[in-house]
Amino acid sequence: SGCIVYALDGSGSWGTGAEASAWFRNWIAEESDDSITSPQKVTELLAAGIRAIPHEITECDFHWAFSVAVAICQSKCVQVGASGSIAAVGIRLKRFERLFVPNMLVDELISRGSISRNDAHFQKYRHLCCGPFFGFDNNHELNWSASFQLCDGDRVVLGDAVLPDFLDHREFTFKTAVETRDAIENYGGSSTPTVIVNHPVTDGVPRRSA
Repeated sequence: SGCIVYALDGSGSWGTGAEASAWFRNWIAEESDDSITSPQKVTELLAAGIRAIPHEITECDFHWAFSVAVAICQSKCVQVGASGSIAAVGIRLKRFERLFVPNMLVDELISRGSISRNDAHFQKYRHLCCGPFFGFDNNHELNWSASFQLCDGDRVVLGDAVLPDFLDHREFTFKTAVETRDAIENYGGSSTPTVIVNHPVTDGVPRRSA
């Protein structure tokens, strides 16, 4: 009746964030099952992961943290939980809806009037995320979107933080996640785990491309 997708990104993290991200990727693959279909169940799974993570990863001078996004895709709706720098959007025809937008430094500078929105694309700190990040101070809570109702042909996309800005300037015409990731990089984004979940017209079962 659907699928659940985890996107984890430890690149650019501090401390042992990259090692923690790799460990969680393997641990989730082993521990997740078909009963995990709600934000509460995902939260419980991630909290259990924090309790199980090896001490050689957690005992470091700069702690550990990384970015994560989770999409719970069912036959009629999707809900996204995220922490860090992975954005999520729902796409219907030529329109898209922001499901999760990371808290980026350039957005704070724009709100303060320090830089213009036009200058943000060229700001050297445009890839810096202000957090919160998953794992910092053992935080396992994600920011959850409202439930996004799915129609036939809709897509849910997870990718770099610039994804919403990218879609403000061009129509989403990509067939694969790799093609999407490369286009975002060419736009000025970072190489970030990218996922497309397609809601097909045929059988109503969401399928993913990552």
